Amino acid sequence: MLILKWFKYQLDVLKSYIISDENYRRRIYKKRFNKEMNLNTPKTFNEKINYRILKDKNPLYTKLADKIQVREYIKEKIGEQYLIPILGIYDSPKEINYEKLPEKFVLKCNHDSGSVIICQDKNNFNFKKAKNKLKFHLKNNMYVRTREWHYKNIIPKILCEEYLDIYYEENKKPIPEDYRLHCFHGKVEFIELQFNKFEGDKFINIYDKNWNIQPFKMSFENSNFIVDKPNEISKMIELAEVLCNNFDYCRIDFFVTKSQIFFAEITFTPCNGLDLITPEEWDYKIGNKWNLNIEYNEKNHF
Repeated sequence: MLILKWFKYQLDVLKSYIISDENYRRRIYKKRFNKEMNLNTPKTFNEKINYRILKDKNPLYTKLADKIQVREYIKEKIGEQYLIPILGIYDSPKEINYEKLPEKFVLKCNHDSGSVIICQDKNNFNFKKAKNKLKFHLKNNMYVRTREWHYKNIIPKILCEEYLDIYYEENKKPIPEDYRLHCFHGKVEFIELQFNKFEGDKFINIYDKNWNIQPFKMSFENSNFIVDKPNEISKMIELAEVLCNNFDYCRIDFFVTKSQIFFAEITFTPCNGLDLITPEEWDYKIGNKWNLNIEYNEKNHF
């Protein structure tokens, strides 16, 4: 499997030399939405994400996309109590001393998506498989795969975090993987919850700040079960609005355990600008919440 992924990555490397970022993004946008992308006067949420990917070269995006460097920002803005404790930072899988790690832990790379490895029992953990996966991801540049420029210059490392048990209910009922707060101009506008059920089904629910489910979908169907309003939602909104106040748009994600809120990540280009929002009119309605200052971006970041 990793061999096939490696060959695909090498093909992506070749494409990065042959196909410009803009042409590449226009192609994948048309394939996803079956229409041309308007970059001159972007209107939809997805068009504005793609405009940011191609045109807005704010160096802070790179720092905050780095899962290690972003911790400084979180500590300064809301406090280190919201950071998942780190057990180690490594340049290579060879540096990891598993004997010194607890029975449960999480490994991931700081520069990409999809490299997470969860260990819930060291006695049944496949160390060789973990090593090979981490080696593969360390050699990958996420920019090559997605053309999201702010990942391009992150120095790849491995971090090991404490394991968080978010499935703390006794019956292990489906609860959100995380809480994703979409913020526009300093305010949370809606909250995205993603569920992965044990049977393999995936759902996404969208709520407003008062926990009313919203009349649109983002790539997946709504859940077929009621989700209670979490006690921590007001605090998450408060924290997100502190973290987002430097940006016209970003998504702030949190994990919630039985006793604590933890910062997960800041995302500037969710779903790589390819989130299928239905009905389509909501792609425009969400886009209207984002006052994208095109003149400012062109003046300062080209």
